[in-house]
Amino acid sequence: MFSVSSNEPLHKESKSVRAGVNLHVGRFQRWMCEVRLGRYVHEFAAIHLTAGIENLIEELLGQALSFITSNTEGTHPVLTAALLEKAIANNGDLWGLLQPFAHLNAGRTASGKD
Repeated sequence: MFSVSSNEPLHKESKSVRAGVNLHVGRFQRWMCEVRLGRYVHEFAAIHLTAGIENLIEELLGQALSFITSNTEGTHPVLTAALLEKAIANNGDLWGLLQPFAHLNAGRTASGKD
């Protein structure tokens, strides 16, 4: 924590930089502590949660962009909430994962059939 020589910087790299993620690991860890997920929240748990959420966001945007490019030929593609919802609805795994009450919708597929 303290600099012994004057050549060493006083601050370290952030947890996000050290973990190689773009989202803020410290904010996830603070949230995990504030909602009292456990007595002690290790920074590795926050790193894993951050990486998982970041991976989910990348997958959502990848699905949406592929949906946009396949359906909007010749026009400038714009990512909107409606297109994002259509892309999620067309992927059964993402649709099921993002439902708040997934246990009630267990029989639904991405096409809407039971």
